Amino acid sequence: MGKNIVTVGINGFYSTGSSAYIDLLYEFEEAQIYRHELKFFVHSDVGLHRLKIDLHINPSIDVLDNFVNNLLSNRDLVRCMKIKPDIEKSLYRYKNKLTPLVERYRRFYDYKSPLIKIKNSSVNNYTSFYTNSHYNIELGNFDEISKEFVRDVFTVLGIDCKSKDKNVVVLDQIFKTNNYGNPAYSFKYFENPLAIFVDRDPRDTYLYCKFFLKGKLPQFIPDDVDEFITDFLKRRQHIHSLKNRDDVLCCMFEELIFDTDNATKKVADFIGIKKRINKGKHFSPAQSRTSTRLTDVYTSCPDDVKIIEDKLTDYLFPFEKYEDIAPVGEIFYTSGREKFYG
Repeated sequence: MGKNIVTVGINGFYSTGSSAYIDLLYEFEEAQIYRHELKFFVHSDVGLHRLKIDLHINPSIDVLDNFVNNLLSNRDLVRCMKIKPDIEKSLYRYKNKLTPLVERYRRFYDYKSPLIKIKNSSVNNYTSFYTNSHYNIELGNFDEISKEFVRDVFTVLGIDCKSKDKNVVVLDQIFKTNNYGNPAYSFKYFENPLAIFVDRDPRDTYLYCKFFLKGKLPQFIPDDVDEFITDFLKRRQHIHSLKNRDDVLCCMFEELIFDTDNATKKVADFIGIKKRINKGKHFSPAQSRTSTRLTDVYTSCPDDVKIIEDKLTDYLFPFEKYEDIAPVGEIFYTSGREKFYG
């Protein structure tokens, strides 16, 4: 990638409105958008950081084979391969580059078991030698090879990583949090990474999933209020440690609707973009307004709403501080281009 390329991940917590921010960024000249989700890069089961941990525990070709097989069955990658089948070739190139690294490191790894059984004053020296060797060989090379793999996949997907005019690459769910671990672990695999995390008033998330999405998409959000709260907090368990980072911006879906100008400026300043040449062409506050204030739409479970207000107070959006706008259209889960996976 070029030195000036910025990789921006727009990330939600499932049905929290992150696609609205992608719609907004479509309106900026400097941005090139890849809409399909690419969270397989950071997935807890098949992602790059997971592979790094597995190779640390067992540096073997079997681990690489399992990584490739699991990734090839990952639904996000499968969806991408339907459009760009050459991604599979990128994956095998990655494996081939890692293979000599793993074989080389394995020779150091094989010393580990007998050394840790030595119980005398020299064990610390051996342990130090092993640890330093592991760091120098496995960690350093793995990160660079993995970064090359990401660049290779981007090229296959048609992302122009050398563009001077469109130097901001916007990716959907690339730093997904949820149960995938701390997404900051994966920042090092991307060029100049920036992460935007989009949350939504939990009352609306609950009602939206419980009533509107039911039967339309697979149910990933519990419709029992107590289970919902547990799931809600689990999905956000890593976000608090990220909020003070310079490369992370936390936003609310509702900000973009009820305080559009300020929210837009905050995002543009964070990324470093200025040319909003298609204002209003992709993002409509009035249309997105249909998916907020759902307590006025779904009125059959006031007790559940009260429980959410009591237990998730810090996550509520202060609707009372903003002037309401008239909604246009109906509640939706699709945009003009893709299914809503926010």
